[in-house]
Amino acid sequence: MALESLRENIVTARLVNSSYSADAAKKGQSVDVPVPTAIAASDVVPSNIAPNPADLTIVDVPIVLDKWKEAAFYLSDKDIHEIMDGAVNMQVTEAGKAIANAIDQSITANYIKTYSFVGTAGTTPFATNTVDAQNARKLLNSFACRLTDRRIVLDVDADANATGLPAFQQTNRAGTDLTITEGLIGRKLGFDWHMNQLM
Repeated sequence: MALESLRENIVTARLVNSSYSADAAKKGQSVDVPVPTAIAASDVVPSNIAPNPADLTIVDVPIVLDKWKEAAFYLSDKDIHEIMDGAVNMQVTEAGKAIANAIDQSITANYIKTYSFVGTAGTTPFATNTVDAQNARKLLNSFACRLTDRRIVLDVDADANATGLPAFQQTNRAGTDLTITEGLIGRKLGFDWHMNQLM
């Protein structure tokens, strides 16, 4: 009920890797995420002796579960009865907002090391063109990153710039009227575009 009435467009929790959710543990424990080891290709040499591949060391990165949040509030018997009848309680809404914002801020606060970047620091991108997205794509391609799961998350200023670009607004160029009718960019230039007020 609270998430349905959430006003912010919280997206980061939906965009991060959650495939280890089944390994969830208690607060203070950790979930180990394996990092694969590089393997070199070699020529096949037919032999009656089985090959003896080199030992591989699998490295695990521990993700410590050190966050445990609540948004406490009080419900009267009347409030509980109204909720059971389907009414939306304002305090439930505010509690959901507090938890969702805390999750979003925790995720973005952990992106403190950047491997590489495009654009100019302190300058809101997409004011006149899509060159920053094109350069980001070029950089990811040069690092041999997968073509899937590429995302651009914009703050409100960058979103305002991007949704005003003719490349996204004009149906004959964008291939859709999604930006002009819904204010959404969708999937363009190999990225899924999202706006997040807390970015």
